[in-house]
Amino acid sequence: MEQMIACKWQRLREWQFVYPMMLLNAFGIYIGRFLRYNSWDVVARPFQLTEDLIYLLVHPFRNRFDWSMIVCYAVFMSLIYLALKQISKAVW
Repeated sequence: MEQMIACKWQRLREWQFVYPMMLLNAFGIYIGRFLRYNSWDVVARPFQLTEDLIYLLVHPFRNRFDWSMIVCYAVFMSLIYLALKQISKAVW
């Protein structure tokens, strides 16, 4: 995806695409792992899912643990991504 975006928008830097994607991935992991939602809950229980997400977004200080987990997952995945990218450059 990063290469496709880079071809389309030359001015877009790597971190402008990768880091927001990692944050969204971490948010998705949080929804599945801690809120215990699955993909079919978007159809089966959309109002409950929306209510939980709005509560998370509206009350960030009440959900400090939740946001810290999301940020930790995002940083962890970003570090792994960058390490694997450097390893792949060194191998090829």
